[in-house]
Amino acid sequence: MRAILLGANGQLAREFINNSVNFNLQLIPFDKGMLDVTNFFELKEVIKIYMPDIVLNCAAYNHVDKAESDWEAAYKVNALGPRNLAVLSNEHNFILVHFSSDYVFDGLSSKPYLIYDKPNPISTYGKSKLSGEKEITSLCSKYYIIRTSWVFGDGTNSFPRKLIEWSRGKRVVKIVYDQVSSPTSARYLATKTIDIIKNLPYGIYHVTNSGYCSRYEWAKFIFDFLKIEVELEPVKSDEFVTPAKRPSFSVLDNFPLIGDEDWKESTTNYLLSTSQL
Repeated sequence: MRAILLGANGQLAREFINNSVNFNLQLIPFDKGMLDVTNFFELKEVIKIYMPDIVLNCAAYNHVDKAESDWEAAYKVNALGPRNLAVLSNEHNFILVHFSSDYVFDGLSSKPYLIYDKPNPISTYGKSKLSGEKEITSLCSKYYIIRTSWVFGDGTNSFPRKLIEWSRGKRVVKIVYDQVSSPTSARYLATKTIDIIKNLPYGIYHVTNSGYCSRYEWAKFIFDFLKIEVELEPVKSDEFVTPAKRPSFSVLDNFPLIGDEDWKESTTNYLLSTSQL
């Protein structure tokens, strides 16, 4: 399959690139500097040249707090970009694969969110991601929208790497205990995405590692595994004043899929394999 990959510098995109042979993908990657998802005419020209079977849209505006003030940039990338791709998908008959977020939900549920639950984002970032979903579902006929949560992998934005950087030279690190979701390996997410494309009908899917934890529990697991002797202090979210609200419980239920690797296993594999820590 010939696939154009957008947002090639991100954690998830790197997994598609590193595993393209195993995924049987003839991959054509573009980072933001090479191709801007918000530029319809640039996109159209590139798609006409390469005529892909699939477009993997890993391009995203992920600055949750900054999006509150920089909302135009968030909506351009997270909503107008998907609209451009949805229109072009219909014109050029490629499958659009788009990645969304657990932040489309408000976090008030007492149980994991199903694909059938009604989204209700509480931040500008979450609203922009939901707008992107709506553009695709209303305009496109061949799409996969894959919601996920707390993605970690190869890159500077990986939570385990950030956590270790925060701990250097510190005696105590404060981590929130009242935000709960499912840490998800970028490698696992990429693999499951390919499985979905090959085997399942178009639509919306939730893909995360199984199980869930708080940010504090995840940090403790990482520190214990790496034997980092820094005290972790669990704190409430309101101790950190941030522009954007975050859902307190944004666990996604992967139904009708089966979560066959839990977050502890994926985190362990990442910590064992990465050289960036």
